[in-house]
Amino acid sequence: MQQIQAPYIPDINDQTGLNTLSARLDTQQHFKVEETPWGIQGRKPEVRFAIVHFGTGIALKFYVEEQYTIARYQQSNDPVYKDSCVEFFIALGEEEVYYNFEFNSLGSCLMGFGPQLRANRTYQPPEIIDQIKRSASLQTTRPGSAVRWEITVMIPIAVFCHHKLASLSGRECRANFYKCGDELPLPHFLSWNNIRAQQPDFHQPAFFGKLFFLKS
Repeated sequence: MQQIQAPYIPDINDQTGLNTLSARLDTQQHFKVEETPWGIQGRKPEVRFAIVHFGTGIALKFYVEEQYTIARYQQSNDPVYKDSCVEFFIALGEEEVYYNFEFNSLGSCLMGFGPQLRANRTYQPPEIIDQIKRSASLQTTRPGSAVRWEITVMIPIAVFCHHKLASLSGRECRANFYKCGDELPLPHFLSWNNIRAQQPDFHQPAFFGKLFFLKS
């Protein structure tokens, strides 16, 4: 099982600009999303992320280089996983319930909460999702070459609306990070912590890794 320590950064907060936050994440340790539990066709995307916290929020940045990119969905809780998509799933401790955050290269977000059983999971309302600050950038390239895009997100603890959190400092969580594109010309499914399941399905909390938010 993989583990990550998310550093506490005292000089950022929920008012820090996303450009500043993005540059700060560039200087942090990067982790690869490179496991391919269900194999892959074509060129394997190169995906990294960096994650830190400031007590009352999480700052997360994904870096993607891939053969194809599709970006169509623009509304909260649209099926962004059908586009080129990065995802962050987190359980706050050993609970069965967890939150899933899914973003396409436009910054559109789908957010869900509940246990693994899909029938008991719920989409979170747009007014909650709107609290997540996002900045996405796509680098255009010549035809036939790789496409590069990045997304920086700031997730305040108020978004974890089914929990009463005063701070993330010192909290041990379980999490996984993903890259997918269900309707790309060559669909793919990548994870940070490996998944052992027969069919593509990121909703596998048994295979979450450890995520430690270091103390302030």
